[in-house]
Amino acid sequence: MALFCLFPKNRWRIQTTIALIVGALTLWSVGTSPCLAETFEASDHASEIIAPAGWVQHADLNESAEIQISFPRKGIYLIVLTEDRSDFVDMTIEKYAKRRLADFTGKLIEVAIEKTAPLIVNGMSGSSTDFSAVVDDLRIRYQQISLVGRQKFFQILVWGTKSQFEASRDASSEIVRAFRER
Repeated sequence: MALFCLFPKNRWRIQTTIALIVGALTLWSVGTSPCLAETFEASDHASEIIAPAGWVQHADLNESAEIQISFPRKGIYLIVLTEDRSDFVDMTIEKYAKRRLADFTGKLIEVAIEKTAPLIVNGMSGSSTDFSAVVDDLRIRYQQISLVGRQKFFQILVWGTKSQFEASRDASSEIVRAFRER
């Protein structure tokens, strides 16, 4: 108010300047700029995934994974595994998803399958299965997405502790929707 009293003729300039500064600070603090996204390319160059700022690449989550990323601040992890479709005989996406889910959950304890649903990601059909298991005395929530591409089957696995996974569910779903075959 003191500025308006000192400079009554420039009141609209001061108000405009303040509004611009507040707007810029708000956008900066929220961090919603699409420019802050990063593309992570698969090591086999068959796919890529776009994640917002804060996600980092790894090399030690799974030795077979083509993409390995995490959001350390939230404790959420994501890997992408690929397999050539030509290596399989009469393999549908439904059979592939069930087989890979059985392979993975067979190594865990106290597995609880919660839901399976069909989905399409950037034109690729597939399925998504939510489940939980106990690992090192922690309840871990998983989402396994299996997709069929032009030449490959893709398996995306997202996980975190139960509370972290639920808190980051919307963000990880957006990242999965940003997955694409190259």
